[in-house]
Amino acid sequence: MGKRKEKKRKAKGLSYSDETLQAVQTIIERIGLYERQGEDPQRSFEFVSQFLGKSDELDAAIAEGLARIPSRATGMILIQMKTSCRSKPLLKAIKKSLYRLKQKGLSVEDMKERERRAPVIRPLPRSQPKGFMSGIDYVGNRLIVLTLPRIPRGLNSLEALVSDIEGLVNFHRNEMTRKTFTTFLGNLRERVRLPIVEIPPAYGRFLLEEAYALTEKMEKIPPQDFLTAKREISDIEDGIHGPLIYQFLDQDEIKGNDRFLADSKNLLAMEDVINWVLEPEEIEPYVRAVREAEESRIALNPKQKEEWLRGIYQRALGELFPAERRLLYKRRLEEMAYILFKLGRSDEARCCLAAALDLEKEISSFRPNPFLLQLVITSIYRFMAEKHEKAEAKPSLIIRP
Repeated sequence: MGKRKEKKRKAKGLSYSDETLQAVQTIIERIGLYERQGEDPQRSFEFVSQFLGKSDELDAAIAEGLARIPSRATGMILIQMKTSCRSKPLLKAIKKSLYRLKQKGLSVEDMKERERRAPVIRPLPRSQPKGFMSGIDYVGNRLIVLTLPRIPRGLNSLEALVSDIEGLVNFHRNEMTRKTFTTFLGNLRERVRLPIVEIPPAYGRFLLEEAYALTEKMEKIPPQDFLTAKREISDIEDGIHGPLIYQFLDQDEIKGNDRFLADSKNLLAMEDVINWVLEPEEIEPYVRAVREAEESRIALNPKQKEEWLRGIYQRALGELFPAERRLLYKRRLEEMAYILFKLGRSDEARCCLAAALDLEKEISSFRPNPFLLQLVITSIYRFMAEKHEKAEAKPSLIIRP
């Protein structure tokens, strides 16, 4: 008979997710800290308020957990929760915890008086999250920074290095004052060679979740700080699920403008914004071919030599940029188009987007993508110049008279 009663009690018990239990543990520890420090109960209420209203499960778990600490703070929080409660199961959990506090010696009369005076719980006024994004480097890395307001003051700074090939490369979560963050962002802009512009927080969330999905796809372990901040990130307003530039520029208008596409070859001249180059090991075969063409002893007129070189560039485009890699560069160009737009360089942004949209098609030998063609040429001749400089700098073993 005793065993049957025990099973019944277990069946009636509430079970919570690990994430919910962790949140409740955080609340209990923080309230305990405030109690030991002699803080005003309002401080505890302000901390707990940021967790309330997110889900019925979490609210019920908080109500149940608060009964562990018999104090003015937990009594006040439970009574204020009761005042604004519209859920019968939650109200039942609150009353149960209030009864447990009474059993532990908390004055019921005091709590009832507080119940009569307690205001309805409303979300506390908070400053809004902010987001920032850097340009993309030549291997597809960029910085994403989000700031989330903390109660009662300060903010959490989330700083991520993300890669469009590897996903989440690095992630740090730090508590800062707003003044400290302003200094941090200024130092970051000086340290990073690419521009950093503001983005909607929802877009920052999208980019981080996209990078995390790529990390999981590659079966890599994400940074621990990201897993800790994952809930905070999911609380940011949702609603953006693709490149941000299309909210500002009309792709149909860009697609129909040949001038923007032709001018995209000049984008690589802006080394302060787009400092891209192909890796030496992948460009080296074409470097050898170009050197052979330029050093050939076969008598060629300028037009024939130009055709020879064009054939090398075209082969490089076809071999280095299959469909998957074209789409990778399409996305990089879409992101850089937004950077340029935010910098007030709207014509260059349109050129960038024109090059991106052109990469939806296969590369044509008759009319190759101007940006990628210039990327191949720039990479080849930069590699040749660097090798030449190294050869010049290498000490000669020949002893001259």
